[in-house]
Amino acid sequence: MDRKPHLMESQIEESIVVQPNIDGLVSAMLIGKKEGVPASEVYFAKSADNYEKPGAIIVGLPYNQQATMWFDNRRHPDHSDVRGKRTDAPSCARVIFNYYRDNEEIQKYSKLVDETDRVIKSDSLDILSGLSILSFVIHNDVHNIVSRNFNRFVIHCLSMVDSNLSLSLHGILNFEAIRERTAKYFIHY
Repeated sequence: MDRKPHLMESQIEESIVVQPNIDGLVSAMLIGKKEGVPASEVYFAKSADNYEKPGAIIVGLPYNQQATMWFDNRRHPDHSDVRGKRTDAPSCARVIFNYYRDNEEIQKYSKLVDETDRVIKSDSLDILSGLSILSFVIHNDVHNIVSRNFNRFVIHCLSMVDSNLSLSLHGILNFEAIRERTAKYFIHY
């Protein structure tokens, strides 16, 4: 059975499609800040999913002809005519951060992007890091509405992070929904 992420026809423009992981959520938040796309317009797909979203900004997923922008942290020599950036980097969040580097609003998130890079490339995560804990509890079931809404909530929370990264990330972990999900995760794993 071919399952596609729930993408509504009426929402053709101003949406973002990302993978359901910490890199995808941080990337979606950065693009949302710069392009004015709310978390409610972020959709989640895995690389193997057959996703179709006309006019979407695609992040960390294979190229889609209907995309208006495409970001990936792997170099792709083809499709140089598509807006966005594809280059070797530790994370898609880093690619997006560098793409919008002249924007003051985006610059506030430099420590968050540094932490995203660290979490992604680390073999042994620092359990005391707020972002590494958050990366454990992100829902990766793209077809479940509870998972999608939880991930959108995390994106909204990430948008509140400022230059005082450790305090802000630990503050996010204290939101009730995230605290409950974290407790469930560590009980089961």
